[in-house]
Amino acid sequence: SIPEAALSPGSGGLPLINPTGYNNLGTRGFRPQYQQPNLYQVLDNLSIIRGQHNIRLGFETRQKSNTNLNSNRTVPEYDFNGNFTGEALADMLTGQVYNLTANTQEVETVLQKAYAGYVQDDWKVSRNLTLNLGLRWEYETPFYGANPYPNIGFNFQTGQLTYGTSPTDYMVHPDHKDFGPRFGVAWQAIPDKLVMRGGYGIFYSGEDISGSDVDLAANPPQLLSVNLTEVGSGPAPLLLSQAVPSNIFSSY
Repeated sequence: SIPEAALSPGSGGLPLINPTGYNNLGTRGFRPQYQQPNLYQVLDNLSIIRGQHNIRLGFETRQKSNTNLNSNRTVPEYDFNGNFTGEALADMLTGQVYNLTANTQEVETVLQKAYAGYVQDDWKVSRNLTLNLGLRWEYETPFYGANPYPNIGFNFQTGQLTYGTSPTDYMVHPDHKDFGPRFGVAWQAIPDKLVMRGGYGIFYSGEDISGSDVDLAANPPQLLSVNLTEVGSGPAPLLLSQAVPSNIFSSY
């Protein structure tokens, strides 16, 4: 018997049976895993030509959401290492578990909003010289969890978890100063034969995410991971034939 909180609904998978030195059997880490992303985008651009100037300006917003299951253990893992009989497979056959790993299941929706605006002037200074002068501003909110799983932070001074009052309490400091200048030049050094070009710009990428390590909505107590492990040379913390304690996520 395994607590309902430790099982992903509809996973249909076997717990992972992992004897050291042998192939394991069952559902490996982060399986099943799924994502349901949605992106809504609005953008508009305007071009104005005045004499030697070709001016362009525009605005863009992207509203993103991603409902996902990204739990390491969607079913528990039982490890056997031979501590009790001297042989991992014998430990498994006698049901003496060295370590049990389980975590709660969290199907969360992670949100992010992005905004950007720019202006650029392609200025034909002379017959053989063109300058490209521009400035872009970008702002991306930190990733944040929608209710019922908002971001949770940690105060290193007090050693306590910190909670916001709304999902848009990001628990990190957003950056509103991402200004990216653009500069380009094209010079026709030899008419119809040689053109020299150069450019410079600053670019930002605030929308990358790399798994659950930056997912503040997956912090405890919303997502909990528990290990029951043999202490020293003591007895097995759990026998394979025994039910997993129903209070495993509240008393260990």
